[in-house]
Amino acid sequence: MSFEKSKYGKEIIYPFTGKFTSEQVSYDLIPSSLKISENKEKEIKDAFEERKKSNPNFFDGALWRYEGHEFSPGGVIIRLSPTSYMQHNILRFGNFKVNYGYIGTSSKEGLFEKGKLVSNYPNPFSINAVQRTLDGYLLIGVKGEKSDQVGLGVMGAGFIKRKEQNGQNLIPETIFTATHRECIEETSYMTNSPTEGDIRDFFVLGTIFGSNHDTTTCIYVPLKVQKSEIGIGNKEHSSLIFLKDDPKLLYNFLEIGGISTDYINYGNTIFETYDPRKKKDLMSILKNSEKGLIPFVDHLIGDIELYLRNRKTLLE
Repeated sequence: MSFEKSKYGKEIIYPFTGKFTSEQVSYDLIPSSLKISENKEKEIKDAFEERKKSNPNFFDGALWRYEGHEFSPGGVIIRLSPTSYMQHNILRFGNFKVNYGYIGTSSKEGLFEKGKLVSNYPNPFSINAVQRTLDGYLLIGVKGEKSDQVGLGVMGAGFIKRKEQNGQNLIPETIFTATHRECIEETSYMTNSPTEGDIRDFFVLGTIFGSNHDTTTCIYVPLKVQKSEIGIGNKEHSSLIFLKDDPKLLYNFLEIGGISTDYINYGNTIFETYDPRKKKDLMSILKNSEKGLIPFVDHLIGDIELYLRNRKTLLE
């Protein structure tokens, strides 16, 4: 097993890549290998409480930790263990580097060594949906007022949530069910919204680890609606950019690390605002982004790179 580095993001690693249906992806639940000292646990908890005072959207939650994977005949098995969001929510804001992955040490072995996850990092497991409209647009969201992150990401992203019953962890929701859930929450479809039956048309294209320090899964979601029938589903995003599925354009944006503000106009961008006085200013805010660029988050770079790698077979 080896880990591939992205051509476009210096901190982006692909633990595995491929093209897998819902029947080809399964989980193996294992005990956690995460080890954090009591002193570091207290430091994390204290920092979390401080941040929460100034940011009510700063939250904790029961999640799953990506521990690695193995390929099975015709598919892939993903290993998961229990974790919480609080540790990740604090540590990702520090000076944590991919090549210095151990909490509280100066080890240079890195997060991924000889095909194994060797870091003492929480590494929560999430999904990123690459939604494509019938008329050939990818749905890109600008983070809004309810998000504690900044930058451009896909519409339809979130963590695989962990639930307990009688003190025992329940079997995780599948990657595909979580993708459907997040798409429905974040996106408004005027007609033909994705159904659970449509999951059979979704594809896992690989996993991505980047500067945000969680491992996400890239899932291709073909929609049955055109861009004119799409809107923003909740306050997680303030704007929705329809990115034309043109390989030349997409590769160019990968090279520069974001969407050029020259691309932004009222024909390919819609806004959701909860203060009418701000609506007319949103376009100017995007158009005046620093360096004429609205930057991608690492996961989005990985999503587009993996999508382009599989684009021909996905559209056949």
